Amino acid sequence: MTDLIALITSTADWPVLQAIGESFWWMNLDAAHILTQALTVGTIAIIDLRLLGLAFRKAAVTELSGRILPWTWVGFGGAAATGLLLFVINPGMYVTNRAFWLKIAFMALAAVNMGVFHVLTWRSVGDWDQGRPTPIAAKAAGLLSLTFWICSVASARYIWFPWSTGQP
Repeated sequence: MTDLIALITSTADWPVLQAIGESFWWMNLDAAHILTQALTVGTIAIIDLRLLGLAFRKAAVTELSGRILPWTWVGFGGAAATGLLLFVINPGMYVTNRAFWLKIAFMALAAVNMGVFHVLTWRSVGDWDQGRPTPIAAKAAGLLSLTFWICSVASARYIWFPWSTGQP
């Protein structure tokens, strides 16, 4: 494990990554990461709110998700790419950062929730897509998804605070 951490943290010595990390490009990269996260979480929230019956009640879930999810994947791809770049620019800070690992854990929980939803609940979407009550399982998936993504965003907010890195 120590060798893996050493390998990961060695990326901070790469000249191109040092140049990005020490220039105005880092701020732009961070801003792009935040914007693509907002696109991802915002579009997921639209679907989750529909599943919960709190918004877009008259919209068919399949139609709404068909229009929204491509944007979710664009946002997720952008967030993953910019997040990876931010990580390799300063890996030592992230590897030991509690808030970073909380963010990753909540994203993993959201991914598991999405997988379970698509394997178990989405198969019957034709039965409840429009004009019928959304099943409890779909509502639970929407509530869990919103919770996990809100917790992920909140955790990300604390990445730069000293307590998250183990400093006093």
